[in-house]
Amino acid sequence: MTDEIINNSENNKKSKFLYWLIPAIVILIVLFYGINIGTKDKLDPYWLYLDSLLAGNGISDSSVKLKLNDEQKIKYKIIHIKSKLKELDSIYYNLHHISSEIVNPDTLLCKPFLPSWEYKKFLKFINPLINRKFIIIYGVTGSGKTTLVDRIAKFITGNEKRVIRLQCVERMEIEYHKQWVGERTPSGFIKGRLLEFFEQCHKDPEHHYLFILDDFDKIYPSTFFGSEIWDELNERSGKNIIEGYGEITIPDNFYMISITHFGVGNTIEINNEHIRRLGEPIPLEADVNELLLYILERIEKKKLKASYSHVKELLYTFKEANDYINRTYDDSYKLGQWSTLKDCLKPADFDKFVNTFLIHVNAFKPQKPLHISDFEPIEYTIKTNGYIENSNFFAEAYKKAIDTGIFSELSVAIAFTLISALAGWFVILRKKKVLREFHYYIIETTANFKNGKISYEDAMQTIIEKKQQLQEMIVKRKIKYEEITFLFLFIDDQIKKIEEANRMSIVTKDFYKIFEEFMKDGILDENEYTMLNKFLENIRSAITPELYFELRTKIKELRREQKL
Repeated sequence: MTDEIINNSENNKKSKFLYWLIPAIVILIVLFYGINIGTKDKLDPYWLYLDSLLAGNGISDSSVKLKLNDEQKIKYKIIHIKSKLKELDSIYYNLHHISSEIVNPDTLLCKPFLPSWEYKKFLKFINPLINRKFIIIYGVTGSGKTTLVDRIAKFITGNEKRVIRLQCVERMEIEYHKQWVGERTPSGFIKGRLLEFFEQCHKDPEHHYLFILDDFDKIYPSTFFGSEIWDELNERSGKNIIEGYGEITIPDNFYMISITHFGVGNTIEINNEHIRRLGEPIPLEADVNELLLYILERIEKKKLKASYSHVKELLYTFKEANDYINRTYDDSYKLGQWSTLKDCLKPADFDKFVNTFLIHVNAFKPQKPLHISDFEPIEYTIKTNGYIENSNFFAEAYKKAIDTGIFSELSVAIAFTLISALAGWFVILRKKKVLREFHYYIIETTANFKNGKISYEDAMQTIIEKKQQLQEMIVKRKIKYEEITFLFLFIDDQIKKIEEANRMSIVTKDFYKIFEEFMKDGILDENEYTMLNKFLENIRSAITPELYFELRTKIKELRREQKL
């Protein structure tokens, strides 16, 4: 009886154990898969899109198992302008109804080189200009505005002799008006270059003429054109009269392209008054497809060796970096494919490719500087082959909790402070001290050179030695590259300042040497005055504007005193 009771007790224990064990196993399995799924980041659709884009343009990799059907190949294939030259010939000869005095279109587009353009991009600008005759092209730094407008102008006119261009400088609209439209003088009205261009258009109605107004955002267009032409551009009545000249009529064979940069640094903002007169604004964006065409061209000419993964990393970084810059700042801070980025396509230059964005954005001195750490999500996606950092369920839930205020800013700040203090406050302080000492030493070296305490050679040698010490610290893993990126940029900037100061010192000494030679007899004659001015113009780019105008004023005042 006792044995039976003991057996029943043991069986009950086993039953209870199994009763709890099975649900526990199920719960653990669910938790395991739940945590696994909940902590898994999402794939970036654009990363996957790049595989299709590369495959559609002849770049493949054995690790990427992707096959495109015929329809997909057409969809992802980028049509280079060189494959559509016959179609462009047709548009060109339909535009130019006469065969004399026009240059072959292939020659116009390919001289001095045929750009790596997408065919539909060229049509995006050519067709509106043919139909409306006036357009505004606006784009970011390095988007290729100058080259594009140059080729469009030749294509429209058939001969670059029928193209004129004004490169605007800030607040020069009144002077430009006198030079390009005209000026009233005691002896009568002197017509400017634009009015003469109008007259040339009227005399030769069978050919097309084009005026390029470059960087027009730096001036006030209404002041440049004057009220008469500005009104005529608004409504072609032919009733607007310039006193001393006569009626103004915009020729039917006159075309105009106005070029501007996106927002930042502009004197004016484009509004409806400008659009109504100068034409439809057409954006010229930072273009991934065009960058890919250029990479393909470099690979084809054996000027670039790049793997599938490297090309993909370049395209992804280019697009995502510009997207981040657009979100954080605005469109005007983005960087185009024809900037110095195109010189950093080799695998060894990838860090330089990324740093180019930092240098470009920070040159505008925004309130929030761009740091290399801002691109860490891009680096994460590249390293994980397409996964977006912190896109998993738990990370997004935590972010929503923060956004909705479940976790107060105070609690997060305290937790962050405590963890940081316990984990590495000593290391951080030490690194800061080392970097601060480097920073002060570079500043002191630059100051000593500018004050004449040390020579140019000593200053450059000192700074370069400090830079090499930093590089050795990176190699020895005493400090991370990301932590001193700005110090490297600062050092490069100081080197540039020292070189500029040294160059300015040399050319200034040359100027004063010539000046003292001329003034040995105490007289600055007309020939010497002309030579000094010519020399000053030659060294203008090597000295500051303030020094240039100071020297120019000095020469003029001396010459004026001697004439008196």
